Amino acid sequence: MAEIVNPYIAGAPVTEKRMFFGREDIFQWIENSLAGQYADHILVVHGQRRVGKTSVLKQLGNRLPKRYIPVFFDLQGRTHTTLDRFLWWLAREIVRALKQDRDIEIPPPQKEAFTADPEFFENQFLASVRSSLGNNTLLLTFDEFDNLEESEVKEDLARPLVDHLRRLMGQPNLNFIFSIGSSGRKLENMQAAYTDFFKSASTKRSVSSAKSRRTSWSRAPWRELSNTSAPQWTASIASHRGIPISRNSPATNSSPAASAPSNARSPLRMWKPSSTMWSSAAPSI
Repeated sequence: MAEIVNPYIAGAPVTEKRMFFGREDIFQWIENSLAGQYADHILVVHGQRRVGKTSVLKQLGNRLPKRYIPVFFDLQGRTHTTLDRFLWWLAREIVRALKQDRDIEIPPPQKEAFTADPEFFENQFLASVRSSLGNNTLLLTFDEFDNLEESEVKEDLARPLVDHLRRLMGQPNLNFIFSIGSSGRKLENMQAAYTDFFKSASTKRSVSSAKSRRTSWSRAPWRELSNTSAPQWTASIASHRGIPISRNSPATNSSPAASAPSNARSPLRMWKPSSTMWSSAAPSI
């Protein structure tokens, strides 16, 4: 039997529910941890770059029970600042997510309030948010948390922020998930630098699908294109995602692996949900 060519490649994170497949193991671990003995602990998803940690965080709203309200916050490009400005950014993102996902309106906080009172985020902003949550839980997810390991931000932001978040642990209607890279012992370094913060953390490693070449394919991505030839399949996917394909494009006369133009990324990608399935989650961390 000929080996199936894998058309999934790495690219931008998957944000659309219908384009994301697999990873039930991680979502089940998160749900069980939030509801079980680690309910008051922080959760850490770690792994190499581009194995799909960001996509997992962005899909939490589609996979977890509705009582959880995920708020995605990316630390990329947001670490060269002060604690008061960082917390203001975070508060604005919480306000936006509550309005967009649950139609819960919270008055946008003013930046001056965070500057004037270092405890404003905890004592006033979160208190006002909690009064509107009912029985729901705010799930703060921090992507690229290991960016705090940059030497130039450790004293100005990293240590004050970690201390601030540590005080929030165990508060009602509030949980945390952090995404940390594995290259260069980043997780171990952060655990050593912030022992009190990570000592109660529950961790889950996210791995690439490259180690599972002999596994079977998930049927989900092929449902709408099951009767389509490989070149047509590739052209259909590219067209659906807005990728321009000319008459002489490889998509019209080649295999899926060489289908997209050189300056475009495929919307589909792979990684390993288990030892028995391929999936199309989007690795970009």
